[in-house]
Amino acid sequence: MTGGFTRIRSACSGISGRRAGAQVGRVVYCTARIDAAGNPSGHADQDVYIKALLAAGSVDHIEYGTYVARVRTAPLAVKDARGRPRLVGPDWPVMVQDGRGEPVSGAVFMVSYADREEKGSDVNVATISPATCAASPPPAREATGGRG
Repeated sequence: MTGGFTRIRSACSGISGRRAGAQVGRVVYCTARIDAAGNPSGHADQDVYIKALLAAGSVDHIEYGTYVARVRTAPLAVKDARGRPRLVGPDWPVMVQDGRGEPVSGAVFMVSYADREEKGSDVNVATISPATCAASPPPAREATGGRG
């Protein structure tokens, strides 16, 4: 499994090769580990991918962020014909009544759901990139004899 998405180093080298004097010195992959208890399949898939990256020598270092799990609340929705959210209101077989037994036609169904948000990986990219660029001197520019 050294093809496709594990070819990070060669992709970076291809991009940097377009710039005279540019080289790939170090490849850092930033991610957050998927929780095995909350998503066993995702955790297993990620584990295989990370092991493949390391085995292929595609990265020099893996920098880990974290996932933050929260319970969020939102209106219940379904997809419309174009894939956009359409809020769900009272309709058979689920109707809403007030205390007198009268239908409440404008009710909005609210749901709570588990939300997992990756934290730290984007910050790692933002802090590692400038530090790496600052550590490498820019390539020498050719004298053009004019402005440039």
